[in-house]
Amino acid sequence: MTRWSLGMALLAVLVLGGCGGVGANYLDGSLAASYDLTFDEVRVRLYDSELSVEYVVAADQGEMVALRVTVEVSGDPSLSEGGVYDLLERGTVGRGEGFGSALPELESGELELDRYSSAAGDEVKGTFSATFVAADESRLNVHGAFLSDLEVVAF
Repeated sequence: MTRWSLGMALLAVLVLGGCGGVGANYLDGSLAASYDLTFDEVRVRLYDSELSVEYVVAADQGEMVALRVTVEVSGDPSLSEGGVYDLLERGTVGRGEGFGSALPELESGELELDRYSSAAGDEVKGTFSATFVAADESRLNVHGAFLSDLEVVAF
């Protein structure tokens, strides 16, 4: 093997290894063409009424939520590891107030919990996908993954 081909093979391993498929936390889809979906971190919070997955961006005036996916805690079935939940029936997909424009109407979506426990500090991992109807009747989609320690927020 020549030095050049060895170097190219090493570069390919580094590039492919660095991609690793898709990272633990990501957002992707056609919605990103119209809405800024960049984020710095993901947090998962459990409130009395909902589980909230928040893609957060650091801003000068504090944190802003670029995208928030929620699922009602009460309901049948209750939240559990391996569960898949219809976002149209018992969830929401939205943005924080600082972004100005709301997302289009949610047409369909689901959130899947690959790893879940309601105990503070436990790791929560999952994926979601959502489809929206734009003003021109076109469809926009977003899908993502999340991995974060659970924050339990009590009121």
